[in-house]
Amino acid sequence: MASLLSTLLLDPLPAIMRFIEDEAPSLLPYLPKYLGACGHVTVVEEEGLPLINFIPDTWETRVDLSLEILSFIDTLWNASSKWAFLLLDFSYKNFVVLPDGHLQLTTPEKLLVIDKEYFQDVLKTEVNPDHFFVRPPCNKICLITFLNQLILTNHTECSLSTNPQQFMYMMASHMLLSDLYTTRSVRLFSETELIDEDHPGGLLYNIPDNMDGKLSQLLYECMIETQGGSRENAIKTIKRLLHIIKKGFDFKRKIAENKKRISVAQPG
Repeated sequence: MASLLSTLLLDPLPAIMRFIEDEAPSLLPYLPKYLGACGHVTVVEEEGLPLINFIPDTWETRVDLSLEILSFIDTLWNASSKWAFLLLDFSYKNFVVLPDGHLQLTTPEKLLVIDKEYFQDVLKTEVNPDHFFVRPPCNKICLITFLNQLILTNHTECSLSTNPQQFMYMMASHMLLSDLYTTRSVRLFSETELIDEDHPGGLLYNIPDNMDGKLSQLLYECMIETQGGSRENAIKTIKRLLHIIKKGFDFKRKIAENKKRISVAQPG
């Protein structure tokens, strides 16, 4: 036990990587390849470009990366039936993009592992039998309470007040996806409400006019929930919209490829 505690305190990466390999292997594509550890030295295979480099990229690329971020959050929750994985820090510095376009977390040691038993009460009460949400909106105070419960409280009862996906959806929208001025000016967990001049903005900027109003409203709802359950509904709709946009790009690409084949096949 002393050896395990020493490892976790000095270098938690080997322990978390071995745990994920055994308990949640579907998370591995989102993490650097773990090659091994010796003493206090851990070796992982890292590749890819920093996510922040893709902010100036095309709308198509930024849509793909936004879907990758949301898929990563879903995998954190669904990778294990027993364990929930929670990332507290959705900063650009923690992510890279691999050559195949997939997202990778460079700091798996920042993941918290929580027994899902702690969330059974909140999962049972979030929705009543008629599928109407009965909980109040969950924003800054609610989420700070959740973090205090999670980090500071000595749990004697298996109960936490908030689904961790709530926290991750909100922070990912706030730190990585939304470029709304109204939400960039709200620093959700800082002492000031001033605009963070160092924050480069979100990936979903310059939204096409035919969907700007809808998508912007949904992103706002992800960060500042107006009624219980509206964050979950907004996320579901955002996923559908982004998948539709992605299918549109794929369709246009296929048309362009077919035109190119036809032009090559025709005699000069």
